Amino acid sequence: SDDILDIIMRLVDADSCIISPPTFGMYKFLGTISRIPIIEVPRRPNFEVDVPAVVAAVRANKCRLVMLPSPNNPTGTLLPNADIEVLCKEDCLVVIDEAYADFAGCSADELLSKYPNLVVCRTFSKWAGLAGLRVGYGLGDPALIERMMAIKQPYNVNVAAEAMARAAIRHRDKILVTVRSLIAQRDRMVEYLGKYR
Repeated sequence: SDDILDIIMRLVDADSCIISPPTFGMYKFLGTISRIPIIEVPRRPNFEVDVPAVVAAVRANKCRLVMLPSPNNPTGTLLPNADIEVLCKEDCLVVIDEAYADFAGCSADELLSKYPNLVVCRTFSKWAGLAGLRVGYGLGDPALIERMMAIKQPYNVNVAAEAMARAAIRHRDKILVTVRSLIAQRDRMVEYLGKYR
């Protein structure tokens, strides 16, 4: 979904973009190459997004773009949909990067019908194991998605990547068996490590 994030940065052409470190390094990289200043609003000590601080930064800087992952990479913390709704009430585009959503069991996609300023980005890299093929997609208001499609590079997804993405969709239930196994092992490890606090 890195290409989706890049398309959004180019489309919005914002004076700034808000992120909450520690977080996925691609947001800062894309801001740098797009010449969009990145405003960093630090996370709380428990690594949750400081939503009131993000709102304050949006207002103080008249920022038109906020990019946040849920779950966050690298901390794994979730951004609850109630917090996403608070952000969507501001005058900015809110981009929720859900690269690991299939491992979290929740998504902001249920908010899309309420907020035309919300974009949810997804990738086939994690749940389908297709990281090397760089396939992702964005969900959002149809008018916004149409504008994104108008500025994307032609042929930005190669034939092999498209074929594998289609196969992953067809066989999603079989692939999700592996995802569920990984989740079970993660939970088992958390329980085991909890004995050593």
